[in-house]
Amino acid sequence: MTESPLGLSDGLRLSGLTHEQLWHRYLILGGGRTLGELREHLDSAACPDEHDHNVLAQALNEVFLERDKAHRVGYRNLFRLATERQGLADGR
Repeated sequence: MTESPLGLSDGLRLSGLTHEQLWHRYLILGGGRTLGELREHLDSAACPDEHDHNVLAQALNEVFLERDKAHRVGYRNLFRLATERQGLADGR
C-alpha cells in the first residue's frame, strides 16, 4: 500500500527543519519569496502558488532523501505545467 503524499506543513514538521533552514534551501532551488511570505504559505491551508509549492516540496523531499526517509511531500499539477511548457496545452 502506498502512503499519500504529505502536505507542506507536515513535511516541515517531519523534516525537523526550521522555517529559516527551509527558506535557505528554497532560495537555493530558485524560490524568490521572503521568509515572511514562506511562513504565510506554510501556515495557510493551501499554498496559493503552484510553483512555490513545488519548490518547497522539492526542498523538503531532498531533506528526506538525504536522511534516507520514506516521507514524500506531494507536488502540484506537474503534468499540466509540463504540457504548457511544451506548447501542448493549447492543442498543438
